[in-house]
Amino acid sequence: MNLKSALINKKQMGHVQDRLYSTVVIKDEQRFWKRILIVDDDADLTMTFRAIIEDSNNDVDVNQRIEVYTSNDSVLALSEFKPNFYDLLLVDINMPRMNGFELCEKILAIDINVRVCFMSTGEINRQGLLHVYWRNKP
Repeated sequence: MNLKSALINKKQMGHVQDRLYSTVVIKDEQRFWKRILIVDDDADLTMTFRAIIEDSNNDVDVNQRIEVYTSNDSVLALSEFKPNFYDLLLVDINMPRMNGFELCEKILAIDINVRVCFMSTGEINRQGLLHVYWRNKP
């Protein structure tokens, strides 16, 4: 019998005094409610967004917290993307190597359920935005 089976058996029998099991329960209680991935080539911007969102976690119920992940490289963000993990992507449109529209198309091919919010400090290619939106609309 492995450790996991032993812990399950102890739980089923009402003997939940094992330290390892208690640690697992505590970890589950700290699970975040939503997960956001912020992708922007400006490190100051991603750090600011992260700080503000994580600071807002102090004022809400543990079950409504937001876990923030950031990336300053769109190609790296795509290579490390986990399907069915993130609830929302905040994506800069104007990035080197791969722009936000291209990143969004590739990510939606991996995970059609993730929501995407584009952001930009410059001009926006509205035609590009509409093309991505209508192409991936279910």
